[in-house]
Amino acid sequence: MEIAEHLGANKDMFRTDIFVGRPASAEPGSPLQIGVSESEIFPTTVFVSDRLSREAARLWVAGYVLGIYEVIDNFEVPAEFAERGQLSDINEYRAD
Repeated sequence: MEIAEHLGANKDMFRTDIFVGRPASAEPGSPLQIGVSESEIFPTTVFVSDRLSREAARLWVAGYVLGIYEVIDNFEVPAEFAERGQLSDINEYRAD
């Protein structure tokens, strides 16, 4: 709850998905890990005000445009997904 409340601070409408568990590669009895999977400003439909919609979109995209983000490799994607072509072009599987 602390993570969700921290991420949602100073926001009127905000949703976040948080996973709690162990990676498939974890040893039995290893500590649980917490990971934020997704977050979203609500409502996802168009705001009543076009100006507000444009400003929300501008702020959201600004982090990507300015490079203010961290790319995290996902080494838990099964190799079969990549071999079967089940990943989109923007996903890259690295076996190292």
